[in-house]
Amino acid sequence: MTEPLRGGKEIRFIYVAAAVVVVIAGIKAAAAIVVQLLVGIFLAALCLPIFNWLIKKRVPAAVSLFIVISAMLIVGMFLVAVIGTSVNDFAHEFPAYQAKFLTLQQEIFDWLKAKGIDTDGIAHEDAFDTKKALAAFATMLGSFSTLMGDAFVIFLIFVFVLLEAAVFEDKLGAIGSGSSRERF
Repeated sequence: MTEPLRGGKEIRFIYVAAAVVVVIAGIKAAAAIVVQLLVGIFLAALCLPIFNWLIKKRVPAAVSLFIVISAMLIVGMFLVAVIGTSVNDFAHEFPAYQAKFLTLQQEIFDWLKAKGIDTDGIAHEDAFDTKKALAAFATMLGSFSTLMGDAFVIFLIFVFVLLEAAVFEDKLGAIGSGSSRERF
C-alpha cells in the first residue's frame, strides 16, 4: 500500500508542476504526429455531419465513407488547383508588384520631402528586399509541401475517426449496459 503524501500543498504542487512539464515535453517531442492527428480529427469533424446524414438515409457505411472521401478529394484537388494557380500568377507578376511598390515608395518619399520632412534616415532601396520576399514565399511553399507529404497519414486518421464516430454511440451503450458487461 502507498503512503499518503507528506508535506501538504507544496509537495502536491511540485508533483503537478512536474507532471505538466512532462506532458508538455511529450507533446513537443511528438509535435509532428500531433499536428497530423489534429488535422485528421479536424477534417473528420467537418465531414461527420454529412457522413451521419448519409447513414440516417440508410446508405451503407462503406458507401457513405466513399462518398465523403470522394467529396474531400474533390475539394482538396480544387484547393490545390486554386493555390497552384495563385502561386504561379504571383510568381509571374512579382516583378510588376515590385516595380509598383518602388514607384509608390518613391512618390511617398517625394511627398514627405515636399512637406519638409527629412527622409535621409530611411532606407529607400532596401525597403522591399526581393530575396526576403522570395524566401518567405519559399517557406510557405515548403510548409504546404510538407503538409501534402503527410497527407496519407492525415487521410488514415480521417478515415479512422469517421468510422469510429459512426459506431461510438453503440460502443458507449454496450459499455454502459449490464448485459454487455457479462460478455467482457
